[in-house]
Amino acid sequence: MMRRWLPILRCCLPVALLALATLAVAQERSAHLADLRAHGREPVAFVLDQLERHDIVVFDDALHTLVEPFEFYQRLVREPRFRELARFVFLEAVPLNQQGHIEAYLAAPEEDPRLLHPAFQNSISGDGFPYATYFDLLRTIYEVNRSLPDFERIRVVPVGSPTYWSEIRTPRDLEVFRLGLDAYDYTMYSMIRSTLGSGGKGIFLTNTRHAYQAVRHADGSLYWNATTYFHEREPGRAYSIRFHAPQLVIERLREDTTATRTTQGMERMDYRWDRMEGGAWDRAFGDYGEAVAVPLEGTAFGEAPYVGNHMLDVAPGQTMADAYDAVIFLAPLEELHQTALVGSIYTPEFRPELARRLKLLYTEEDLAAFIAESGASDLAGAIEQAYADRAQEPLPQSRDLPPLE
Repeated sequence: MMRRWLPILRCCLPVALLALATLAVAQERSAHLADLRAHGREPVAFVLDQLERHDIVVFDDALHTLVEPFEFYQRLVREPRFRELARFVFLEAVPLNQQGHIEAYLAAPEEDPRLLHPAFQNSISGDGFPYATYFDLLRTIYEVNRSLPDFERIRVVPVGSPTYWSEIRTPRDLEVFRLGLDAYDYTMYSMIRSTLGSGGKGIFLTNTRHAYQAVRHADGSLYWNATTYFHEREPGRAYSIRFHAPQLVIERLREDTTATRTTQGMERMDYRWDRMEGGAWDRAFGDYGEAVAVPLEGTAFGEAPYVGNHMLDVAPGQTMADAYDAVIFLAPLEELHQTALVGSIYTPEFRPELARRLKLLYTEEDLAAFIAESGASDLAGAIEQAYADRAQEPLPQSRDLPPLE
């Protein structure tokens, strides 16, 4: 008798499984969309309300190269209510000892981006930080400040670890400098805390590694970063927001890699870019149909299992609500953009110094491959080719995502 039913079961089982999967997606979609409709807010208004309640709003841009978060920051600082609430914009990407260059730019009688060149030449990476989004944001702050009395002007405060490239002359010097970056997050926390004092407010522009609140190792101990220091030592003072973007999914760490070490460490892992919860977030945001901010606590978004750069060693049951307070959706992932590059920071005077740093940062084999790829005959020519203006383009990580449906 059973044999008679086997062909029917083989035929019907895939259909039944598909029906169950379709039902699960529909229920998931309904839960996320219901939370957006019940708790979602227009993003600028949402952030301003958080600044009413907290001293520092932390933004995880997900990728420093993303354009859309910086367009959002520009809208935010133009809001009169923002300037009534907050006076500080803290930048993780700029070393703290470049403060003078930021202040000189903002105080200049005429807007002159050349005044910013040293600040972005002396990046922690060593080869400069030419992202046009930062120049655009600083230009907007410059313009906003022109209409304000001095005591109301927005202050921009770089908080990244200081860099002294003139003193990094040998591979050992570089090694010691990188060892010092172990204190990177505490340095940022301390700088922000000291600048705010007892009553100041501001926003902190950073990315994933520095915006987590309370993500824990498998043994239960905390992953400490700048925002974790606030979360644990001054509860309620900081509020952490993630911009929705392609999600880094780390599959494994490489036990043996010959790749040149970088400050980001991406060369030491196998990873891919994916959608949160198999696309559940994207489907819900798509159904909602406009930019929205939503808190994570008590919502389906916050209940999502934690995914991020600590995921290979994380305590059981960790969720996205452990990592952040809220998420902001600005545009579908397929419509996000990668920043243009400002080649003008690589001035003729700076290029020999850049060549010197590259020889410290990379092996001879790396540099030979770099020169060959550029089509130039030497390092100076390769620098001229590679370190130049580049137009804004669709975000490459979005092209690597699996289809939504």
